[in-house]
Amino acid sequence: MKLYLIQHGLAFVEEKDPERRLSSQGEAQTQRAAEYLRSRSIKVGAIWHSKKIRAVQTAEIIAEAIDGGRRQGRDDMNPLDP
Repeated sequence: MKLYLIQHGLAFVEEKDPERRLSSQGEAQTQRAAEYLRSRSIKVGAIWHSKKIRAVQTAEIIAEAIDGGRRQGRDDMNPLDP
């Protein structure tokens, strides 16, 4: 089994967007990562992500690029979780 860890792209600061969505730069960063994975023919059975909107957006971009199987928002994938 292989495990790939990807951090979300650049998000807006909380003062500008309280939900901290991906900025256009963050979307572009994530798209480049997705294109790299696609170019390497990376396939995954599932994409786990936190329920934060920036993580959901990142998972959607990656899943679309690599036909990423099912996506699952998890409660145990937040900053500072063990």
